Amino acid sequence: MGRVRTSGVVTLREEKYEDEAGNTLVARERAPGVLHFVATGKLTTPMAERIAAFSDARTTPGLASFHDWWRIGAYDSKARYLLTRWAVENLADLQAAHILTRSRLVKMGVSVANISVGGIGRLHEGSESFEQALHAAMSASRRGRLERLSG
Repeated sequence: MGRVRTSGVVTLREEKYEDEAGNTLVARERAPGVLHFVATGKLTTPMAERIAAFSDARTTPGLASFHDWWRIGAYDSKARYLLTRWAVENLADLQAAHILTRSRLVKMGVSVANISVGGIGRLHEGSESFEQALHAAMSASRRGRLERLSG
């Protein structure tokens, strides 16, 4: 899928996934180096594999990853392992991983995984701070791109 418009913002690329149980994942490249994932239901291993594959194709120094897991109540332990391993393997390029959640289980899993990745994970318990961080990353990406074009 090419450029799409989501809530007034152009998205460079978007992929959607839904499994038989109704768990969903939408993966978006919101700006160069800014990835945005929205998941619902249970974070499964196939969903984690899709997040990693989508991220692999777009990894660049300064990558910022945003995970809206507000509607995730549980996850497969292998999914957490895969995403943590991906982050460790790409730590040199990964600037930050922002996670929006209200689930105690997910918060605990993110906190444990954050130890392995040197504390780059940022937990958000409300959408306002998450959206502010997302928009700041998108603006910084565009400014950087404009600076590279004019420099």
